[in-house]
Amino acid sequence: MGEIPSTASARRYNGGSALQPRVGGTTVLLRLSLLIVAMLLATPLARGTLTLQTAAVGITIGGTHPNFTGTLGNVNGLGVGTPSTGVSVITTGVPGGVLYTTPYALHVTGVGYNVYVTAYVSSNFARPTILTLYSCPINTACTTFSNFSVLSTSAAAPTTIIPSPGVGNSSTSTATLGLFVSNANGAAVTGAESATITFYLRRVSNNNLNDTVYLALNNETVQTAVQLLMAAAGGLPITAGSGTDYAMDFGNVNGLGIAPPTGLTVTSVSGGVVYATPYLLQPTFSSFTSTTGTLKTYVSTDFAHN
Repeated sequence: MGEIPSTASARRYNGGSALQPRVGGTTVLLRLSLLIVAMLLATPLARGTLTLQTAAVGITIGGTHPNFTGTLGNVNGLGVGTPSTGVSVITTGVPGGVLYTTPYALHVTGVGYNVYVTAYVSSNFARPTILTLYSCPINTACTTFSNFSVLSTSAAAPTTIIPSPGVGNSSTSTATLGLFVSNANGAAVTGAESATITFYLRRVSNNNLNDTVYLALNNETVQTAVQLLMAAAGGLPITAGSGTDYAMDFGNVNGLGIAPPTGLTVTSVSGGVVYATPYLLQPTFSSFTSTTGTLKTYVSTDFAHN
């Protein structure tokens, strides 16, 4: 009768070893591999982060991710007066008003691929015909109105801020926000308004959403404005004054109306003559309840010999 092998011998006999059986070892490694795969599948893939920041010459962007804040401050439909710090005004080529603009920065982190950014107005102003948000994308000369477009109000069709091919990790790009202010009159259009812009950060290759952030624009305050321009109308030239807005020089005159300067007409009246010249006054005003107004004038500083 043969000798019964020991346990170790039996394991060697079956092709294994005393410390790690071949068949059992394969099962252990397979289970470990399956466990690692399951853990990887259960772990969310890393996604990028979009942070809105203050640009070098723009308004202050406050708040923390994902809720950011900013304001362009006091605005009016004529663009007169001094705008808030970090704000510029485009008045040329803007139909029905003016465009206040400010740059802002978009900082992207946490990606190993290119991403792009879109945005839309998720909460609009109460009077969107008086205040309308515009956008000028990155890498664009945002100093003319023609380079701006109305910021979308649809989540399904947002406006492109950073276009494809997009930007990579640790990148900072500068776009420009525009705020159109109407110069309309005839209704109560003054006061503070607020709106919110939603930004989407997406992967270029598959459009997967990486991040969503918000910019709340609070206390955009519409003010009334009045402007009076003066220009020549075929008479004497009108120039900028020294210490006054405008200046007009009648030159040498006399009580008989002899040889009047160019641009003047002379009319005889009792006791002397009147020298006259036409001129143009152009009043403009915005955000008033009334659509009409009156012009009045007086002599604020009289001649020494009156």
